[in-house]
Amino acid sequence: MPQVNLRPIELSDLEHIMEWVNDQEVVGKFNDLGKITTREEEQKYLERIIASDKGQLYAIETADGNYVGNIGLHDIDQVRKSARFGLIIGKKQYWGQGYAQSAIQALLEVAFQQQCLQIVWEKFLTTNEKMKHINVDKYGFRIDGILPDEYFKDGKYYDMIKVSMIADNYHKMRVKK
Repeated sequence: MPQVNLRPIELSDLEHIMEWVNDQEVVGKFNDLGKITTREEEQKYLERIIASDKGQLYAIETADGNYVGNIGLHDIDQVRKSARFGLIIGKKQYWGQGYAQSAIQALLEVAFQQQCLQIVWEKFLTTNEKMKHINVDKYGFRIDGILPDEYFKDGKYYDMIKVSMIADNYHKMRVKK
């Protein structure tokens, strides 16, 4: 797996994000993406997430500092110690090279080692075999269930898979490696 660095997202990352945020090949499988996003809308989103205590968005960079995409913890609940995670490899030249897997590994360390969360979860389209393979097969996320008609796009409903990892399973996984 390639080495990645996660750093807090900055407004200066807007240039990188605008290169892919309207590319349907990149964002077409994402719930809140897929519509045309203006530069102003994306900047407001970044400003909100940077100021939020309910989310942490990180830029994913290669070992030599090249921007790859974003990963983050969202809907952080300090009482339940839970968060949803999201990931996007925006730069297509980095697809299929293990950057998603490395970024998830780094984010899980942040979630369970630094933030001391109890559970991290995600949901993705049932047709997204790459995310299922990385989350379930590679990292041992538990499939919590299929969410029927959870995603609506272009006049059609799609099912999603919800997966999660609890802190105990993360720590057991780390010991095995």
